[in-house]
Amino acid sequence: MAVTTRDIFRMRSYQRELRLARARGCKRFVCLWHRRAGKDRNALAFALEEMLKRVGVYFHIFPSLNQGRRDLWTNVIQERQDGIERSMKMLSMFPDELVKRTDESEMSKELINGSIYQVMGADSDEAVDRLRGPNPIGLIFSEYAHGVKMKRAWDTLSPVLAENGGWALFVYTPS
Repeated sequence: MAVTTRDIFRMRSYQRELRLARARGCKRFVCLWHRRAGKDRNALAFALEEMLKRVGVYFHIFPSLNQGRRDLWTNVIQERQDGIERSMKMLSMFPDELVKRTDESEMSKELINGSIYQVMGADSDEAVDRLRGPNPIGLIFSEYAHGVKMKRAWDTLSPVLAENGGWALFVYTPS
């Protein structure tokens, strides 16, 4: 059987610090980067790496569920590799051979190892209440500073991470 490799994410120099901090044992991260810096794409790659290391539930939380659908779930990005420009869905970061199941209505992916990634919204008290119950071990708060209910979502989920040893990544653009 031939072994093939492919890049699913090419890290920019400033994105490496997140992995270095994680390797040092950090569990809380802030990526305060300018627009077009690859915040959510980097966070998605980071989550995939973590999902392969520790089986669990991972939430990618946006200020609204609609924003999560638009900016991540259905988003198509342009990438240039080796002089060739190509379009691809943002979620092509999850290689088909690692994905057991995709649920479009729930915006979730289950990996073959049992880890689950899900896009969530925090645009209302009801949406934040829906974050209760599951035991996520990884949280990405996208545009944390710009969501009205994001702090409430963090207040709801931080005790879970304190108990299960999980991590949280806050990514956003300065105002």
